[in-house]
Amino acid sequence: MPDQSSVLLSTVTVAFAVALASLGGGTARFDGAQGTPRAPVAEGPDPPIDTLAWNRTNGPREDLRGYDLVWADEFDTRSILPGDASGSTKWYAGAQGGPYGAAAVGYGPRDDVYIVSNGILTIRAHAYTDDRGVRTGNWYSGHLQTVNTKGEGFAIQEGYFEARMKVPASMGAWPAFWLKHRNKWLDPKATNIEFDIIEWYGGDWYGAHHTVHIGDGATRRYWSDYERVTDTSGRLVNLSDDWHTYGALVTRDWFIVYLDRLEIGRFPMVEVLRTPLYPQLTLSILKEPTTGVVSPAAVSPMDLQVDYVRVYAPRVARPR
Repeated sequence: MPDQSSVLLSTVTVAFAVALASLGGGTARFDGAQGTPRAPVAEGPDPPIDTLAWNRTNGPREDLRGYDLVWADEFDTRSILPGDASGSTKWYAGAQGGPYGAAAVGYGPRDDVYIVSNGILTIRAHAYTDDRGVRTGNWYSGHLQTVNTKGEGFAIQEGYFEARMKVPASMGAWPAFWLKHRNKWLDPKATNIEFDIIEWYGGDWYGAHHTVHIGDGATRRYWSDYERVTDTSGRLVNLSDDWHTYGALVTRDWFIVYLDRLEIGRFPMVEVLRTPLYPQLTLSILKEPTTGVVSPAAVSPMDLQVDYVRVYAPRVARPR
């Protein structure tokens, strides 16, 4: 694991709304200032949704004292079932459906996509080719989640979610560690909820993106935050060069995002967001917003490596 104290977060106000809009529309919103702490939330009603915004800070290191490990996969063995299957397993494959950008996923836990070896999960994306070996523009890849299409599996409402990952050093890469609400599978009328702990885009080598989504279709709203990573000398850090931990603490009052256990941003929780959540891992393939096709420099096969995923729950709920 890299020395976590060697990584500092430089928060920059970057209008990434154009690229995000190309992935699904909406209005990115930014708020706060680097190094500005947020006071504890006072008791009272939730703020109106129209006033919600990221508090963009370089905050304290996460401290897991008072938390217990309640779910983990160290990838010593392969534990994956099809997304529409029932049974004892850590992960379900492809339940969310996809496609993600140019990458199709299926319910089947393909051996050439989900590879577990030496304590590491590799999610491997492949470009489809025609009979002449020429790329067709389409890819197949992988998506894992801890809940199946029946709502069975692991989910928790408050806790700390963390993955240690090495993202692909390739154009076209779009790996993500994210959370969805279990109610998606139990109540067709439930409001869609999504927390993106990390989305990373090949070509934007130094950027960490995270987003809160509420709703679907024309009513969908999202709020995005973006940081660039620097070392102690102020030099930009390419996140694909090394392993990093990506985490989020979900409490009654906050969704707090961490990189290498350092707080990089927080978003206020409101009632619609307070619901059991489950972790997901995805390797998507990004279509370039200007051309609508995958970069010809995208490497196939392309690997997202994951050392572990761990989830901790508080013994006693604590204010944040």
